Amino acid sequence: MLAAIARTFADLPDDRLLLEGESRNCGENAAFSQRLLDSRAIRPQRVILIQDPLLQRRTDATFRWQWRDRSDAPRFINWPVFVPQLRLEAGQPRITGAAPQGLWTLDRFISLLMEEVQRLRNDEQGYGPRGKGFFAEVILPDDIDAAWQRLMRLSGVQQRIEGS
Repeated sequence: MLAAIARTFADLPDDRLLLEGESRNCGENAAFSQRLLDSRAIRPQRVILIQDPLLQRRTDATFRWQWRDRSDAPRFINWPVFVPQLRLEAGQPRITGAAPQGLWTLDRFISLLMEEVQRLRNDEQGYGPRGKGFFAEVILPDDIDAAWQRLMRLSGVQQRIEGS
């Protein structure tokens, strides 16, 4: 998608685009991107990470972890484009921020948030060292973890996560 935007709006030709198209998740994307750059002997000083705003911090943590042992690691710059917020307006939940309305349904927004907390957890299902090993351990504050546990029980999101 970003390649299409670069071609269309920046008029970048294909030979100026370096695309990693094999990954199935953020961890693979970080590893395969590093491998692609290494195969071309490209040592970037800065890398701009652009991702769905709800996934941006995990993307950053994953790329930093992938490059953690490299003395030539680039400076990773996060650009989530906007930061969404969930607000009550006239008693109705509404996603606000700079995004155009309709990027997510309310159910999808909440599901993405809940799934992100699951991925941040350092257990067998998470992406930390005790799980997939895509990034360093993230310590969730007790109040956040407790709130997440309550919401998981109430929302039915747990069944969707385990079923995916």
